[in-house]
Amino acid sequence: MENKILAIYAESQIHAGKGSDVGIVDQPIQREKATGFPIIQGIKGAIRASKLINEREREVFGNKPQAEKEDLAGSVVFSEAKILAFPVRSPEAVFVWITCPMVLARLYRVKKISGVTIPSIGENKAIVSNSEMLASGRLPLEEIEIEAAVNPEATKWATALSGLTPDDTMKEHMEKNFAIVSNKTFQNLVTTATEVIPRIRIDEKTGTAASGALWYEEYLPQDTILYCILRNASVTGENLLDATVKALDGQMITIGGNETVGKGLVFLKVMGG
Repeated sequence: MENKILAIYAESQIHAGKGSDVGIVDQPIQREKATGFPIIQGIKGAIRASKLINEREREVFGNKPQAEKEDLAGSVVFSEAKILAFPVRSPEAVFVWITCPMVLARLYRVKKISGVTIPSIGENKAIVSNSEMLASGRLPLEEIEIEAAVNPEATKWATALSGLTPDDTMKEHMEKNFAIVSNKTFQNLVTTATEVIPRIRIDEKTGTAASGALWYEEYLPQDTILYCILRNASVTGENLLDATVKALDGQMITIGGNETVGKGLVFLKVMGG
């Protein structure tokens, strides 16, 4: 049965934390162990909490842990969210979305997209969707510049993925400002170009910062695009997958922490939906 791809577009910064850690960032985001690529676990719980799926909720998600005596497996499987396109500051275009062959190959394995192939990108090189992104044949990204050229494969991928953005303005921006960089360059940028924000806790009695209550949190930046895979796993033979993705397509929910300060707001879009 065909997999369904649910794109997750960050309308505000996302903090899906893994707990405390040593180093400068006290509360980093979740990442794959081998690659360091950002991920978000617990998508199923976030979608369930959104209450977008009210009809037959228990059949879709299964019983709530430790809340019911009878075990019931959910009929829809939700994978963790994987990175698809990452926004990076660039003076020629305000920001560009970058991705890499490894990320695209992972998506293509679970969802065949017509008209595209997985390009091979050399180290410190990139292919882009539009010449206006370039300055003297190089692509500026944060504090680095990469040798780059317009390539039809980048244009095709930009067109294929631009439909996952929330409106026509961002769709057009992606079509004009999309780059495929090497796996290594992508790994470096998704590690170093996230947002690190200081947080403090105010002492209610004094109205000043509480002693020792300063910490740093890491966030995926606004306009990050991730995706998760949905599959039918019904043991009864009844397929609730199509109804589930229909209920989610075009909706907004919150994912991760700090919802009350406006973080974690995301737009959901079903690829090909």
